[in-house]
Amino acid sequence: MQVLVREMQPNEKGDVEKLFARSLGIIDRIVFQLSFEGAQKIAQKQSGGTLTAEYNGKIVGTVSVRIQLIKGIRTGYIDALVTDKELRGKGIGKSLVDGAILWLEKHGCEVIYATADRYNSPSWNMF
Repeated sequence: MQVLVREMQPNEKGDVEKLFARSLGIIDRIVFQLSFEGAQKIAQKQSGGTLTAEYNGKIVGTVSVRIQLIKGIRTGYIDALVTDKELRGKGIGKSLVDGAILWLEKHGCEVIYATADRYNSPSWNMF
């Protein structure tokens, strides 16, 4: 499966929210929506944002990235990874993580962390 990982375009917010609705339970949807909104705010400051995975012209995954300066070191964070529940296990998550790492490295991050819910074994295993 060949997916294109790229920065989310401003007009794609609705598509990302539809992905959350069809792929997440209600509690996760709330948590991911808050993270997504935070990523949009920091994107305006150019210290993070949202990457999307596109397959056949449809958004099938997203991941949020952000940068913080900690003790003078640019530190990157990867969180809020979501893939279309119908396409899980096909490499979309790995493509998003690889894209997020490249994005953070390109923006000068020396250290990169990933976050995952402690009960989300597939995400832990991927990271």
